[in-house]
Amino acid sequence: MNHFSIKRYVQICMAIKNVKSMKEVADLTKQEPSNLRNKLTRDDMKVSEMEKIANVLNADVSISFIDRATGKPII
Repeated sequence: MNHFSIKRYVQICMAIKNVKSMKEVADLTKQEPSNLRNKLTRDDMKVSEMEKIANVLNADVSISFIDRATGKPII
């Protein structure tokens, strides 16, 4: 299983969706590029902020708790 920081995950999704710059994401989520960059660098984002980024990428956010013993979602 790969474990990425939020920043790296967003960068990978941006590349797949052909979004060219973090500034573009910041503008479309109505925040300053430096603010977005700081949140991503600190790996500190609210789910609502991740949902805004996902929306820009025409995607949805999915979070699940995975049982370590079985490797399957708990719910």
